[in-house]
Amino acid sequence: MRPLRKRPISVTIVIVGVLFIGAINLWRVAGLLRQMNMLLTLPLTMDPRLQLAIASGWAILFGVLGWMVWRFRPITRWLVPVALALYTIARLLQTVFFAHDMPINSAELILSAAIIAFSWWALNRPAATSWFQSHPTTGTNRHGQTRTTP
Repeated sequence: MRPLRKRPISVTIVIVGVLFIGAINLWRVAGLLRQMNMLLTLPLTMDPRLQLAIASGWAILFGVLGWMVWRFRPITRWLVPVALALYTIARLLQTVFFAHDMPINSAELILSAAIIAFSWWALNRPAATSWFQSHPTTGTNRHGQTRTTP
């Protein structure tokens, strides 16, 4: 059996970033739950219960993705950048459809694009690829056969 390779720092940064986005959304869930009674009395364009459901979904998704990268799951090499892109698009659509008076923040879009590009690079560069393949849950077994565990 091959020795385990040390996790590249770029992958660690992606793990921390993904878990941070999950934590931000979890914090949002906590704030919405705490203020739900007051928010329901206000004439908001987006129902607070919908906001709660969306924030809960993102918190769960990014928490699971962070755990999956931590556990060497190769599917996360493309799933993390796709989830980040969907998160960016969802935030943009929320601004367009529910915050009519608020202008679209181009700096936020540029930063989001840079984060998506970094996550793609960090998870698909040669050092990360070999790290994903060197772990016992992926790669080759002692007979040289490619294997993955669910």
